[in-house]
Amino acid sequence: GTTGKPKGIAISQQNICSFIPAWINLRGHPGGVGIREGHILSHASDVSILEIMVALCTGSCLCILSEDERIDYLGPALARYNVTNLHTTPSISEILDPAELPSLRHIHFVGEWTTRALVERWLKTVEVLVTYGPAEITNECSGLHVRCGTDFGNGCIGKPFGSRMYIVNPENPHQRLPRGFVGEIIVEGPGVSAGYVTSSQQEASAFVKDLAWAAGNDGNQRRFYRTGDLGYVDADNLFSCQGRKDLQVKIRGQRIELAEVEHQISTVMPKGTCVVDAITLRTGAKSLVAFLQLSEDSSVNQDELVESLKTHLLAHLPPAFVPSSFVFVDQIPLGTTGKTNRKTLREMAEAGLKNPSHAKISAVGTTLAPNGTYPTDRTNNIPAVNEPSLEEALRRLWASVLNLAVEEVLPDSHFFHLGGE
Repeated sequence: GTTGKPKGIAISQQNICSFIPAWINLRGHPGGVGIREGHILSHASDVSILEIMVALCTGSCLCILSEDERIDYLGPALARYNVTNLHTTPSISEILDPAELPSLRHIHFVGEWTTRALVERWLKTVEVLVTYGPAEITNECSGLHVRCGTDFGNGCIGKPFGSRMYIVNPENPHQRLPRGFVGEIIVEGPGVSAGYVTSSQQEASAFVKDLAWAAGNDGNQRRFYRTGDLGYVDADNLFSCQGRKDLQVKIRGQRIELAEVEHQISTVMPKGTCVVDAITLRTGAKSLVAFLQLSEDSSVNQDELVESLKTHLLAHLPPAFVPSSFVFVDQIPLGTTGKTNRKTLREMAEAGLKNPSHAKISAVGTTLAPNGTYPTDRTNNIPAVNEPSLEEALRRLWASVLNLAVEEVLPDSHFFHLGGE
């Protein structure tokens, strides 16, 4: 349900019975006495069902946190229950401190893009397992144990287990792509579910048969699930997920990978959290926004951080990949499945750009104060303009074209940064 309205998925007993042994084999230890599984994800998440089933099938202890503990006291509750194994999303793990979880032995990242910085943060104290898989294929279909010294690449999801994975042309799944080419990840195997409970239209587009390159010698149809995720296979036959197709955005004619922008920002602020997304301005144009959550112990100057981020991004990415605005938030909102709630962030940013009093926004080249006015220390440094002038005429023209108040267009404003194309 992270990409739209939640939909029921028909998971069979056969799906579960084929997945659980494959998962236990991937994990590398059988469970049982001494293993305490943390149960922290919402039941809206398919991974929460995995937590329950694995504990039941291996004789492990399932530590079920209350709603209050899960939301407000997660770290202390995990420590109090002496949890040894934890399934979590990268977003949730950002609020946990490895040093405060002495009993934890294994952490399993799932559900979102996993970065090298996140893995290195946990590798010092626990074993790290990174897995990948949508609910439609019964939880997961690939994984990788990350060891100290492993050259872990951002987005790496390892090798298939209990299934087979392929890369195809996103616009034409009948065309399989060779190693190294980025395309859509599709999955085949006993974990592929029977489909959706109610939506036959969605099922027809997501679950496909009779692909031209997959004709079986015995005449049987092979069935695949189209994940909607982009990825590739590297030289070591490891799969890498580069994000969803719908997380590619086009701004000023350039296709932008949001995950790549997030990665570059995370290298500058490793202790904080960053989400990059595109919002729609009043003009109808798209604008790239970076949402930044600083760590609680951070004393960094926000203006200096924005300048260092701009400098770094311009040195490593095309100019179109540099966000037009940097929004500082107290906490990145999470959805019921523990993943980043991008919709809430977009709504907050769009409201803030229409009425700056709704959000703290530090824009590239322009800083909006909490009351929606421009700071006097900047405007006082701008030479006075004698009206009428060519500069003032252009200022009024930009305001008219971009549907902005004239006061929002400064002499040093950038047309693109204000939403122009």
